[in-house]
Amino acid sequence: MQNPKEQKVKVLAYLFQMRGGLPYLLVFEHEGIDAGIQIPAGTVEEGESNLEALHREVLEEAGIHSQGFKFRYLGQTEYLRQDAKEINIRHAYSANVSHLPERWTHRVTGNGRDHGLPFNFYWLSFESAFGELVGEFEHFLPMIPLD
Repeated sequence: MQNPKEQKVKVLAYLFQMRGGLPYLLVFEHEGIDAGIQIPAGTVEEGESNLEALHREVLEEAGIHSQGFKFRYLGQTEYLRQDAKEINIRHAYSANVSHLPERWTHRVTGNGRDHGLPFNFYWLSFESAFGELVGEFEHFLPMIPLD
């Protein structure tokens, strides 16, 4: 009999903006580590709501205070990590944002394993994001209302 897999609840933040009538997604890459192109995301901690975790993760990973953003819930999916040791229950949210810079680097805060790592943020066209995002993050791209 196989060991039951641990389940972790995760939140995903799809922050986007329109440029010249086309949607662009906020993404990041780890500086000096080949971990692929990602979006702000993380684990919901004990006692936190999904939205509380979403705001905390966006602040810790990107340095963005997101309490004023109008997040829309996109849905959930289950994702079996590549190491096959845990199942992630992912809750996805999107927000249209317009006041963020073109590029920036932020050192991750918080208590997670990424603490202190520099994340390089930039905007990637939705068209380019398909097939480029790691961990099946592109799953929710077609569900994002672009208004």
